[in-house]
Amino acid sequence: MKSHLEGEGSEGSTQRLRYLEYLSELLAETYALLKEIKIIPPGRKSFIDGVMSAGQFLGVTKNDLEKLIEKVNYEVFGMSVQERRRVFKEIHLSEEKLYDIPAYIRKGKRLRI
Repeated sequence: MKSHLEGEGSEGSTQRLRYLEYLSELLAETYALLKEIKIIPPGRKSFIDGVMSAGQFLGVTKNDLEKLIEKVNYEVFGMSVQERRRVFKEIHLSEEKLYDIPAYIRKGKRLRI
């Protein structure tokens, strides 16, 4: 069974290129939000997963997607995906430890006994 893109030559490659440009912009917007507010908005990850799955119909491979993710991530964060995850985990853990300290101590208040 032939794919609808087989034999279409440049039209198929043009669609693939447009798809990759769209996904790149979508990832950049999402990473910028992640960088700014430290979370990915609800539903955004599922939407991106769907867009990435759709790329299979255009001949985009898992390797293509991984390279694009790494490239866009580096452009936004200035580090690899692996480094970013490690840094975010360290920040999250340090914030959790901060909240282990009672509020009156964090705010510099003294107890009168």
